[in-house]
Amino acid sequence: MHKSRRPLANAMERQEAATPDLMKFVDDNVIGKDRVIIGPYGPRQVTYCDYVASGRALKFIEYYIQEEVLPLYGNTHTSTSTVSLQTSAYREQARKIIHNAVHAGPDDVVIFSGNGCTGALTTLVNAMSFTKPPVIFVGPFEHHSNLLPWRELTPKLIRIEENSKGLLDLKQLDNQLKTWQGRGHPMIGAFSAGSNVTGIMTDTARVATLLHRYGALAIFDYAATAPYVDIDMNPPADRLTSNGEEENLAYKDAIVLSPHKLVGGPGTPGVLIAKKHLFTSVVPQPCGGGTVFFVSKHNQVYLKDIVERWEGGTPNIVGCIRAGLAFQLKQAIGPSNIVRREEELVRRAFSTWSHCPNLILVGSHRAKRVPIFSFLIRHAQSGLLLHHNYVCTLLNDVFGIQARGGCACAGPYGQDLLGISDELMRKIESLLLGRKPDADSSGTRVADPTSREILKPGFARLNLIYFADDPSIQFVLRAVTMVAEHGWKLLPQYTFKRETAEWKHRSHHKQRPSRRGKRSGLDSVSYTSGMMTYTSVTSIPEKPPPANYQDCLKMAEEIFDSAEAKDKELDLLGISDELMRKIESLLLGRKPDADSSGTRVADPTSREILKPGFARLNLIYFADDPSIQFVLRAVAMVAEHGWKLLPQYTFKRETAEWKHRSHHKQRPSRRGKRSGLDSVSYTSGMMTYTSVTSIPEKPPPANYQDCLKMAEEIFDSAEAKDKELEELGIELHDNPFEFDEDGSKFRWFLLPSEARRYLQDPELQLGPPKSLPFKVKTYEDGTTSQQKARLHRRNTAQSSDSDAKPENNRIARPRMVPAGMRHRRILAKRGDTQSTPVRLPKLNNGSLVSMPQEEKAGVV
Repeated sequence: MHKSRRPLANAMERQEAATPDLMKFVDDNVIGKDRVIIGPYGPRQVTYCDYVASGRALKFIEYYIQEEVLPLYGNTHTSTSTVSLQTSAYREQARKIIHNAVHAGPDDVVIFSGNGCTGALTTLVNAMSFTKPPVIFVGPFEHHSNLLPWRELTPKLIRIEENSKGLLDLKQLDNQLKTWQGRGHPMIGAFSAGSNVTGIMTDTARVATLLHRYGALAIFDYAATAPYVDIDMNPPADRLTSNGEEENLAYKDAIVLSPHKLVGGPGTPGVLIAKKHLFTSVVPQPCGGGTVFFVSKHNQVYLKDIVERWEGGTPNIVGCIRAGLAFQLKQAIGPSNIVRREEELVRRAFSTWSHCPNLILVGSHRAKRVPIFSFLIRHAQSGLLLHHNYVCTLLNDVFGIQARGGCACAGPYGQDLLGISDELMRKIESLLLGRKPDADSSGTRVADPTSREILKPGFARLNLIYFADDPSIQFVLRAVTMVAEHGWKLLPQYTFKRETAEWKHRSHHKQRPSRRGKRSGLDSVSYTSGMMTYTSVTSIPEKPPPANYQDCLKMAEEIFDSAEAKDKELDLLGISDELMRKIESLLLGRKPDADSSGTRVADPTSREILKPGFARLNLIYFADDPSIQFVLRAVAMVAEHGWKLLPQYTFKRETAEWKHRSHHKQRPSRRGKRSGLDSVSYTSGMMTYTSVTSIPEKPPPANYQDCLKMAEEIFDSAEAKDKELEELGIELHDNPFEFDEDGSKFRWFLLPSEARRYLQDPELQLGPPKSLPFKVKTYEDGTTSQQKARLHRRNTAQSSDSDAKPENNRIARPRMVPAGMRHRRILAKRGDTQSTPVRLPKLNNGSLVSMPQEEKAGVV
């Protein structure tokens, strides 16, 4: 029988200073709170909602460590110097703070061990010795840290399911304990105190009492809930025995903690608090420095003290001290105050999100929980889900909210929450590992590079931290709602990688290599100057982030509202998803049927020239009528005669750049010069440079009318110009490459060589008109936007024919009938005097547009 030995409350407990001022002090001192990240939609201030994964550092704790701890830092294995003794004192004070914070007694020890709960639980497993394989009972919520070490210890692991309320099924646990009680195997119950997926908490006192009644050990994993709840290793006695003595079966035999999840805790080790009687193994793991009393040539004697024996090697000394400071802060705020605030946050979240039908919160909504939320987002029209990593990427890119996607290292619980059967899970596993669904997977332990992470089920997860102010909480709630309602609209702007399930905005591929995917600046650290220099990974944004949460939400609304227009670039061309995949394959130099899911960056073989698109301009509201008429007529002329100049141009398939052949005859110093920064000099004592603006050898057209006349002459001389090129021996091979079969199949534009043949023989028919691989979107009346524009021009020309006199200095306009974007069938011979001449546009009064002499050509 274990009697209650609850220690007296320490001074910190008696003086809980949990006031709003202290919470605000914590919030204001989070390192990185005001940090700005730059994403595809501009700069955003970081809003951290992943405390359940790891806490964030605090300025005042780090200042204390820098000013008080590190100046007197020494190795705790040394006992003969002032600094080592002071450092040892700091570390033991931290141990005592944690000891008191969890209400540990004299029979309990606090051990700093490894990385998080994984390291702490591994230490516990190694410390216990068994004559028979133990039977381990685990719950439905288990994190991998409280599952895998037990699986490796014994094959006798029994999983207790959740009941209809979403809690640990105590009836099933009771039945299993009865079944195994008399079989001679040690029994251990290892349960999560709370889920890191849903935040649902376990009644640890009831579970411990039930386990102890059957002689089982009660071990609890507090990784997810330690920052938010009161931890009690030795609760007060809950009943009296028949002879009047106190009986307390609710005590815990061991608990494991991850202090790095507390605010102020990054960089801390795992912590194990356990009853001393559990440490039955004499040889510690790992064994080494600090664990022995003495070592001879042939023998060693380990220390009797449990703490010293099981904390081998030089520990993470500063991390241990930081863990004590983090727990000290938690106790100062007061666990009861934290619980009250978090209960309020849970109510607010459910109240807000209950009105969002596309948002699916996993787990029971009535069970007691801390504000950790995992959710799915459904696309209402299709019934499909948005990928969880895409959801988290949107929260990051649009709002600056830091969340996590996946199974949160709790795979079996995630399988339950998503309703995935064991049979389906085996098939998914086979697909993830690149095997056939019916292949034997029993021997597979490590995923190979063929794994398809994109298929792994999961959810998005975030938590609302207790010290955050109300505006930031409301901002997060609203942001999640907006993603649930509109997030699907931005899918065409993103790509994913199947091996890693990473989602990135398409603009990511257009960034300079020096900026793309930059995650660490350690490679930039240098000491060549005699001191430390480095390049910061924090980019300075070109414009400031939103001024406040409200502005950020407004910007998000604009992003979602503009999503449809953004996607219409492909929609207007009538490009199906299947066709887009084939075009993408050709652009990247692959076969059309090649798997493209893993391709993220176009290589030098990309064929940008095949990418469908359109020309775009806009008429600005403050431009005068002459400039507007000039632009309208210029576009009309290009539409009617632009094909004639094709032989005078060349293109580059990798970039889809078109350049006049005269470009290649320019001096290298003038060709393609875009910037004059290299010419800037200060050698004269002032700034001098060579301008990139060339002085023209002759003046530009005096006005819009002169420019249009010049354009007519250029189009009219196209045939003669082409003959000149041919006489010079310039052959049109459509360099720099010939189209292969796949390229020809998907080519949608007229080639210079084809244009030359049409110029030479206007009645030439190169086979039947080629059909486009895509179809321009039609309107309800069956008329395309191109046809509407052509009809409008024809009607305008006909209405003005009666007022205008033919002008002999204009080129004849042959009648053209569209046969796709590649071929046009010429119905009128060049030079036909009956053809309709090209005319300048007229104003409403029928007069020609007058062009002021001072107007500059081409200024719109």
